Amino acid sequence: MTPRYAVYFAPRLGEALQLIGNAWLGRDAASGGLLPQPRIPDLSPDLLHALTVAPRHYGLHATLKPPFRLVPRLQEADLRDALAKFAATRSAIQIDRMELSVIGKFLALVPTDAARETQDLAAQCVRHFDRFRATPLAEETTQRLSTCLTPRQQVLVAEWGYPYVLDEYRFHITLTEGIADNVLRRKLGDALAELFATVLAGPIRIADLCLFAQVDRSEPFRIIDRYPLKA
Repeated sequence: MTPRYAVYFAPRLGEALQLIGNAWLGRDAASGGLLPQPRIPDLSPDLLHALTVAPRHYGLHATLKPPFRLVPRLQEADLRDALAKFAATRSAIQIDRMELSVIGKFLALVPTDAARETQDLAAQCVRHFDRFRATPLAEETTQRLSTCLTPRQQVLVAEWGYPYVLDEYRFHITLTEGIADNVLRRKLGDALAELFATVLAGPIRIADLCLFAQVDRSEPFRIIDRYPLKA
């Protein structure tokens, strides 16, 4: 088994985004425990479960450094040490407002402001921690390139192992699978707007860098540590 790691933003314990987001996905990435999902009128629990499979697997988060395997010469302790030092020199970011958005065909929370700050933090994470990233397996690269990518995104896969980084990056918190049915997507959007009303009404703060880990590709990601950013 070869673990993978990722550097994500995740809300702190007890924050509205953490409580509502975990309940929506049906899982707490910190404890690993499964949670009952909210009841949506005229939507079966099984369908809601199916429409949240991928975001539940990764846990409630916004990506900063996409998942990677460690290079053989380095260990998890090295990554933890580097993350602690990096976080201590970067400032927390306040996002004054979040909104629901459709990205491709999935629903996500995105900031209405602070785009430059989140873009810069993510770019710094991608570059700074790339020395820990092992070269992707050939099949991983093939799988990435088999999707509909632009020429620029293909270059980013070759350089950084992932197409949506640097100038192709957008801070977002994924809440659903891709939903091709426009009517169903609008229905879920209405439900999310109601459930996340408290979150959408106020600011959220990127106060930590979270280290997520996955024992192997079949297992869900877990939060294994938090590294506070400067206040």
